[in-house]
Amino acid sequence: MNRRLFLETIGLSAAATMVPGCRTLNNAFSSEASKPNFVVIYADDMGWGDVGYHGFKDIATPNIDALAARGVQFGQGYVSSSICMPSRVGVLTGVYQQRLGMDTNCGKGGIPTSQPMIFEMLKREGYQTASIGKWHVAGEGEEFRPNRRGVDFFYGSLWGSHDYYKSSTDPEDLRKWDSPIMRNTAIEPDIQDSDGYLTEMLTKETVSFIERADDDRPFFIYLAHYAVHAPWQVPQSYIDRVQNLETHDDERKLFAGMTLAMDDGVGAVMDALKRKGVEKDTLVIFMSDNGTPNIQGTKPPLYKDRGGTTMSSPGPFRGFKGDVYEGGTRVPFVAHWPGVLPAGKKYEHPVVNLDVVPTVMSLAGVSRPYKGLDFDGVDLLPYLMGKKSADEKPHDVLYWRRQENYAIRKGDWKLCFNPISGAQSSRTIQLFNLADDPGEWKDLVDVEPERAQQLQDMFDAWDSRLIPSQSGLTTSNRNSGYADGERVSVAEFNARPLLSNGGFEDEASAKGNAGGPLPDLWRLWYLPEGPAVNAGLTDKKKRSGKRSLFLKCRRGDPYYGFVQRVPVEEGKTYHFSAYLINGSGEEALTGNSHGCLSLQWHDKSGTEISRVASNSWRAGLSDSEWHCFAVEEEAPPGANHCSCAITLFSSGSRGKGIFYIDDCEFESF
Repeated sequence: MNRRLFLETIGLSAAATMVPGCRTLNNAFSSEASKPNFVVIYADDMGWGDVGYHGFKDIATPNIDALAARGVQFGQGYVSSSICMPSRVGVLTGVYQQRLGMDTNCGKGGIPTSQPMIFEMLKREGYQTASIGKWHVAGEGEEFRPNRRGVDFFYGSLWGSHDYYKSSTDPEDLRKWDSPIMRNTAIEPDIQDSDGYLTEMLTKETVSFIERADDDRPFFIYLAHYAVHAPWQVPQSYIDRVQNLETHDDERKLFAGMTLAMDDGVGAVMDALKRKGVEKDTLVIFMSDNGTPNIQGTKPPLYKDRGGTTMSSPGPFRGFKGDVYEGGTRVPFVAHWPGVLPAGKKYEHPVVNLDVVPTVMSLAGVSRPYKGLDFDGVDLLPYLMGKKSADEKPHDVLYWRRQENYAIRKGDWKLCFNPISGAQSSRTIQLFNLADDPGEWKDLVDVEPERAQQLQDMFDAWDSRLIPSQSGLTTSNRNSGYADGERVSVAEFNARPLLSNGGFEDEASAKGNAGGPLPDLWRLWYLPEGPAVNAGLTDKKKRSGKRSLFLKCRRGDPYYGFVQRVPVEEGKTYHFSAYLINGSGEEALTGNSHGCLSLQWHDKSGTEISRVASNSWRAGLSDSEWHCFAVEEEAPPGANHCSCAITLFSSGSRGKGIFYIDDCEFESF
């Protein structure tokens, strides 16, 4: 039985429930039946406002728009992470990437070999598999390479972003902007040698794979474009084609040109499927890996902060790439399958990239779970083809977690904590009703405290089952929501001072080189060429509570200290203070050892605007009486957050000793 006949005859018994004009599908696959093809196109950093079918006139995506018009548009299509690597882990495994310890971009580890990837699962079912473009789901171990994970044909780079006009031929350059382009395990010549443009090259390789694919076996293609990720580079010919768009912003037109190059590629892939005679045998999914970044520019490593607007667009939603707000996680998402999926359908229940794998595996004839592995995603076909009631949703609850950022959505209600952001961070846990406020501009946490706590409890239960991040970085609210192991409520957490853990009562699991714990939510920094820093928490001297923080200066130490980032509002005045006391006897500060408090103002992109410091403390600091040091200043124009820093300078070999810090406060006026 050929694939065309197979797809036309399966599922006839369900005809009563089928969408008018569409064939129906079920899982009754016969061993001799051919199976459908799959093409998953994963754009990079494309925001909700970067496609024409969402109603935006300052962008040109005619081929993507055509897919949407002839397929299903997901009005609430999400990714499981708002940054590159974890989002890709989710779409290629069908499970929350946090279950694998991959919640953020990381050069360590990779998808465990015990966790099947979609390539491995489909290859076992007789599929020809290809991964073209951006891999970025693993570290440097050979066991994590594409051809070791079920990929028959690989063309692309192993790492993240990439220059569009050049590539290295040095295997040691895996993490550079111009990292090697690989053809399976062999390094390709420099892109410059062929006068190529990377987006076009990926399209060409995809078309070639379709053309040479064995007609007797189905294929799966994962086309992971680098576009429209930085660096923002595009041939002038594409920019010339977008001059009539409804925008006078030259940078938006540059971005639109990059988008158009990728969109042309979508059209070329669809044309190749038609020429092959398999367009009606192929499910095509197009989506972005996350929302748009809020810092963009024209070439690496230069980024340009453009305030609240960027070359790409989150549309009406709050937040950007890296955030757990809708602007970071809600993305363009389309499914296209002529004659099977209803044309022009707008599906408004939440779906997520995790649904790709179980949907594909179901169509490939593999029932869930796959060899004992359960998915977090669901098979979407029954929901799209009328086999489920209109009110039945694929997901009751969705979760997000990236380092300290986290969110949970249940129904129309979404709870989130987004302290790590280049644009719209929040120091409080927030609650939104997405039915009334899809942009997340009205925080209802004080209006619905019980609902907020219920959602927090659900998130905590999910979070507690996850393994530690392979990155080693702090994750979710494990520290910030708890005090020495004692759980705090949402209301208590939101009522905390602007500066968290100012009395150093909460300790982290990390240890200083003196063996003592370090203070939670404070980041230790020092010059990289200096020796190990001697600092940590102690109960030896304390002004209040259970402990204080000590910093020890030794001969030859660089300057170093602790810093905590706090969101601020420009125009407000802020006051940062701390109490200090000198060490006693032989441990006292000597020589030119000195330190200060400082306020370091940063804009949305993280660029420092200015800083101001307190008076310095020196060796004459009292060892019997706590003394208050303070610094105060109005947040300058453009300030988005402030780094409250406690710094110690050793002055070379002439200083040594120890001092203690306690009861830090940061207040606004």
